[in-house]
Amino acid sequence: MLTATWPEGTAGLDISGKAGEVLVVEVIGQVWVWGSKYRLEPGTIDDARERTRNLRLVADVG
Repeated sequence: MLTATWPEGTAGLDISGKAGEVLVVEVIGQVWVWGSKYRLEPGTIDDARERTRNLRLVADVG
């Protein structure tokens, strides 16, 4: 189980994979003035590449 936690709650997703396999998990969110709601969904590498193609790395986290 992969989980993400934020002040208003927690979302979880059961995942399984093999050694060396790359899995993509997307965080889908909705934010309002009175709160936020997030969920985790499986994604594809092609979709992730398309969405991040024009993003610029601002800093390396390490």
